[in-house]
Amino acid sequence: MKYHDIEITHNNVIPLHEQLTNQIRQLILSRRWQTGYRVPSETELQRHLDISRSTVRHALRTIEIEGLIERVAGRGTFVSPLRERAHRPLAFQVIDFDHPQQRELLRGAEVAAREAGYPVFFCNSDFDPAEERRLLEQLKHDDVAGVLLWMSIKNGKSDFITRLCEPDFPPVAMMDRTFGDFPCDYVASDSYAGTYRTIEHLIELGHER
Repeated sequence: MKYHDIEITHNNVIPLHEQLTNQIRQLILSRRWQTGYRVPSETELQRHLDISRSTVRHALRTIEIEGLIERVAGRGTFVSPLRERAHRPLAFQVIDFDHPQQRELLRGAEVAAREAGYPVFFCNSDFDPAEERRLLEQLKHDDVAGVLLWMSIKNGKSDFITRLCEPDFPPVAMMDRTFGDFPCDYVASDSYAGTYRTIEHLIELGHER
């Protein structure tokens, strides 16, 4: 379901209120919803996104506590003037929110970023290389400090990856994979060390080939 640039996936493992909170936060921090923009009402969001009133209230309350929106009696809810921030937001883009490893990384990245004073929002391309490219192009205009990227293999092996090196693109750190000689920072599992420790442990337990 999509409404006012908000898209909710009902069969996603991420709770609906978290999806709604993250997307409203992203729209505000990226300045696609400018100061004074009227946020859709609880009734509008409930009806058009096919979610419960309590889900909408939970999300809007979280965003209000963060100081991103304000309620005006008799008029509605509006985007607040953005306070001076120590850091611009970080974007974390993955290919599958439902993947246990990617979801664990999302949680860890959010905790670490917030502890360092960085707001963070998430993007999901849902295994669609074209959508992945569209989202990455959008991030160029969203005033983000950097992008944590779990990239699809198809785009990683195409010429598109060179676009991430362009001067107008925010810094990128790859997650769990690299692509040839592409020059960027990355975080990946150390499979060699993990396998070595596993075999070492089995030997200590007396196992043999």
